Amino acid sequence: MRQDYKLLFCLTLLFSYFTASSQEYREAYENFDDFVNKENTNLFYGKEYVEQHALINNKHKFFSKSSFLKGEVVYSGQIYHDLDLKYNIFDDLLIVKIEKQAGDATFELFKNRIQKFSIDGHTFINIPPKNNTEVHGFFEVLRETHSLTLLKNHRKKINKLLTKNFTYFEFEPEPAQYVISISEEYYKINSQSDWAKVFPEHIKKIDSYFNNKKALRESAPDRFMLELFLDIAEIYNPNNL
Repeated sequence: MRQDYKLLFCLTLLFSYFTASSQEYREAYENFDDFVNKENTNLFYGKEYVEQHALINNKHKFFSKSSFLKGEVVYSGQIYHDLDLKYNIFDDLLIVKIEKQAGDATFELFKNRIQKFSIDGHTFINIPPKNNTEVHGFFEVLRETHSLTLLKNHRKKINKLLTKNFTYFEFEPEPAQYVISISEEYYKINSQSDWAKVFPEHIKKIDSYFNNKKALRESAPDRFMLELFLDIAEIYNPNNL
């Protein structure tokens, strides 16, 4: 039923506001979602999120902060703006809080319905499992060029703390996993040998970079990967694959 109303609404926008800016369209789209109420949208195709771990010392499992952050998600092919989101890094789950007449509800969105999402100014894509590849799940888009995309998979590890009466948990960052996307194919680039396999024509540049930037790799791995990525992207020729 909601799909019929949205189709009618979008057709009205098309004919009445053909010259409207993208920002105006977005505002109208959000107003429509408010009109039908988000609890009647596809966002309710999820399951209630129940926290499984009692946390301590603010060492949480979420991206950026443990509180809800503003963002948007493309879910079942539709984009939803101005949402309250949490990204659970440890379990690789996206959580949304939706206002209901009876009170707020917190849902874990079905992962296979999520195409991409943005949270706190960071954009993530969902790479589905394919041919049992190790590259799947939510990856942050660090940089895109016309032919290459640098992606980062955030990871956290769990620590159990036992007290006399209770069990608590802490979550700490683990080394991230980095991936390059080329023509919708994904290649791990966590090591020097990984880079050489993906870009064999640039082995000398890769070897030199790894040898001369060891300190940067330890202190700022994102920057290390980004600088090498930009160097390779500048001279990359897809015809060499």
